[in-house]
Amino acid sequence: MRLLLLALALLLSQLVQAQSYSQTYTAGTIGGPSNYTTPTPTSCPGIMTFTNIPAGAVIDSVQVSYQMFTSLAGFGNASLQRSYLRCPTTQVDENQLTSPTGTGVGTTNTYTRTVTIANGILNGNLVLELHAGNADALSFSSCTGSANVVVNNSWVVTVFTSQGSCLQPTLPSITYDTGDTVRLGWTSPGLANRWQLEYGDTNASAVLTRILVPQTQATLSGLQQLSWYKARVRGICGAGDSSRWTPFLVFQTDTFSCASPDSGWGGTLAGGVFLGWRGQLHAQRYDISYGPPGFTLGNGTNFANIINDTFVITPPPLVGALDFYVRQYCGLSYSPWAGPFRVSWSTTSVEEIGKRGLKIYPNPVQDELWLASSIAVQWEIFGITGQLVQAGTASSGLSRVDVQKLPAGLYVLRTENGHYRFVKR
Repeated sequence: MRLLLLALALLLSQLVQAQSYSQTYTAGTIGGPSNYTTPTPTSCPGIMTFTNIPAGAVIDSVQVSYQMFTSLAGFGNASLQRSYLRCPTTQVDENQLTSPTGTGVGTTNTYTRTVTIANGILNGNLVLELHAGNADALSFSSCTGSANVVVNNSWVVTVFTSQGSCLQPTLPSITYDTGDTVRLGWTSPGLANRWQLEYGDTNASAVLTRILVPQTQATLSGLQQLSWYKARVRGICGAGDSSRWTPFLVFQTDTFSCASPDSGWGGTLAGGVFLGWRGQLHAQRYDISYGPPGFTLGNGTNFANIINDTFVITPPPLVGALDFYVRQYCGLSYSPWAGPFRVSWSTTSVEEIGKRGLKIYPNPVQDELWLASSIAVQWEIFGITGQLVQAGTASSGLSRVDVQKLPAGLYVLRTENGHYRFVKR
């Protein structure tokens, strides 16, 4: 579904863009004072006025780009460049100076960014001011000849607007499904019939993903556990008519739910005692603790970082029974301990066990039957009326037989070494 939504967003990208108005400043080079270190209005800014944006339009965002040049005469360098944008129409300005991006005299650096200082419903003309200068107190100070200037014809502004009937949604709710999935929901009071969602890592340099959805909710999957993300949404009311973006919702993903293993079983194997269990979703490895029947956690023998959902204790304990607990690790957290699971076996010597040739675990069985054999054997499973329902070969050692598709009932397992009967519940 995610790929489908991405493809749809690409196909309709030309339809969901807000109306835009672009203008280039051509009134001359913009210079400024020396010793310029705070975003205070200067005496000689560049002023750009948009007269063609209709009154009542909603300004979604303003994209600005310009180039700053350092004097070849050596009066300054790019590390001293200072600039910021101000909007007299809204009486809002950028709260900090633009950071330098390079060094060296005779260097031209391009500054590009999207600002929100003009966002809102427009009444009258939109006026923007660009203030520039340098931080060198000894530099030549002039509105047209300072060491750091904005190059003529390089200040370009694009204003994105929408119609007033396409109202801004709200982004109030987030639901965590698993460690890599969240569900976002929002309300949309305007005329939108589609919504564009933008999300990604909170890192300033991260590339954000945009998708187009037909309802006021979306599921984001494939995220990283315990990581910070941001998301925002806007309504799409028609071609060239979109609402303002909501503010970014910043959230941290959860961890995977780590459930406990279940269905512990075991028995004897040539040379040892076999323990088995059923792992749950997201299991990466297991820890076990075992001891005499009735022992308490913390007082047993422990093994950690077991990769498979089976474990063999060698040599077998002299006592013919034990209890064991098991828990699983899901990547960032452990499940609760499951157990105790009781395992009983005969204390007959290993040699006599080997002569018997085959052991089956567990009995009764639910989904998986384990065959422990000292040699490879052919096996067959018959129903109680004698019909053959399953057959195969068990290699020497431990083999797994999947019996979960067999109906519940009584069955007979036959090998060349004899007959073994087990019940599947």
